[in-house]
Amino acid sequence: MVSIFRSTLIKLAVIVICLAFLLEVFAFQRNQSGSTTPETNDTEEGPSTVGAGYGNVTIVSYGDSLGSEVKVYNYTPEAKSIAASLVSRGLALYYSETPSGALVINLPRGSNISAIASELEGLNLPMRTRALVRFTAPVTFTTDAGPVTLEVGSLYMELDPGLPAGRLIPVRVQASISGGRAVDKYVEPYYNVEYFYAPAAITGLTGHYVTAGFFAWENRSFDAAAIATNLSGQFSNFSFLPLLNNSVGFLRPLNATEFESLKSLNLSYVSSVDSSSASIANNFTDKQKLSEDFSAALPPEIAFSLSYPYSLMRMEFIDNASRTSEQIEGILNASMPSASLVDIYRYANVALNKTVVNPDSGLSYRVLPSSVLVPVTPDRAVNDTLQIYIKARTFSDFILSYEYVP
Repeated sequence: MVSIFRSTLIKLAVIVICLAFLLEVFAFQRNQSGSTTPETNDTEEGPSTVGAGYGNVTIVSYGDSLGSEVKVYNYTPEAKSIAASLVSRGLALYYSETPSGALVINLPRGSNISAIASELEGLNLPMRTRALVRFTAPVTFTTDAGPVTLEVGSLYMELDPGLPAGRLIPVRVQASISGGRAVDKYVEPYYNVEYFYAPAAITGLTGHYVTAGFFAWENRSFDAAAIATNLSGQFSNFSFLPLLNNSVGFLRPLNATEFESLKSLNLSYVSSVDSSSASIANNFTDKQKLSEDFSAALPPEIAFSLSYPYSLMRMEFIDNASRTSEQIEGILNASMPSASLVDIYRYANVALNKTVVNPDSGLSYRVLPSSVLVPVTPDRAVNDTLQIYIKARTFSDFILSYEYVP
C-alpha cells in the first residue's frame, strides 16, 4: 500500500515538473514572437511618425543569396530570342511572361547580372532587377514634428541592371521614424527634369494637320464661320480659332502731348488709344484715311508709318483622303481667297536618338524607346533628322520619358 502511494507521488511530481517546463518554454516563445525592433516609449523617445527625405545611395550589388530576376518591360520578339539564348547557354534558368506585359528572366545565384543585361541593352528596353544599395550619408527627414536626421543604412530597391555597381543614385526615401530609427523604409529613384535641344528622327507621318491662314490688316474682317463650314466638308475633325488683330502700332511711344492730342480727335472708328497703339473698329479698313486723320494730332513720321499686324485663322484637321500637301494647300487657298499666306504643318511621330547629350550640362543619356508628335513642314519625310526642344525626365544616365516643347 505504501509502495503504491509512493509510486503515485513520484508520478505526480514528474507531471508537475513537466508542466512547469512547458509553461517556461511557452513563456519564452511568446516573448520571442513580438516586434523585432525595440518598443517605442512615447514618454521618453516620442511617438512614431512618418517622414520623407532625399539622399544618395551607392549600388553595392545586384541579386541576393537566392538568385535574381531581370524584368524586361515592353519587350519585343528580339528580347524573347535573347532570353531563350541565355537559357540555352546556361546563363539563365528560365524565362516567363507576365499578364502585365513583362518578360521575367530568372538567373542562378552568383550570376553577373550587368553582363547579362548588356546583351539586352541594344534593344533600349526598360529593365529592372533587385539591387542592394547603401546610403552615403544620414538623411534629413521632413516630419510634422520638424526635421529629423537619421542613418538609413542599406536596403534593396529595383534598378536598371545596366547601372554598374558603385554608381551613385539620387533617391527619395519615406520611412516610419520610431525610437530614433528609420523603419519600414520605402525608396524610389529621384528623377530630374531637364530642358534642352536633342537630335531626333521622323519615324512616321500622320494625316493630322495644323495650318494657319494669315490675313492682311485690311482683310481682317474675313468670315471665319463660312470658311470653317466649307473646310469641314473637306476634312474630318475640323476645328478652327480666328485671332483678329484690330490694332495699329506706332513707330515709337507717344509722349503725353501726342497722346492727349490723338484722344481729343474723338475719331468714331478708334475704340481706345495707349502710348504704343490704337484699337480700330473691325469694319474700318481704309489705311490711307487712318493715317491722314492721325496726322492732325501726330507728327507725319508717326502718322504715316503705322504698323498693321496680320490677323490669322488657326485650323486643325485630319485628312483621310491621303492628299498631297500641294492638294491640301490648294483646298485651303480656294476657301480663303483673301488670305495673304497659308502655313501648313503635319504632325509626325518623332523619336530621339538612342543616345543624346544635354548640351548645357554635357551629360550623356541613354533613351528608352518612345516617340512624340511634332508638327513638321510638308516637305519632311520618314527618316529625316531634326533637332527638337524637349522636357526630359532623367534618372542617372537614362531619359525615361520626354515631351516635345513647342
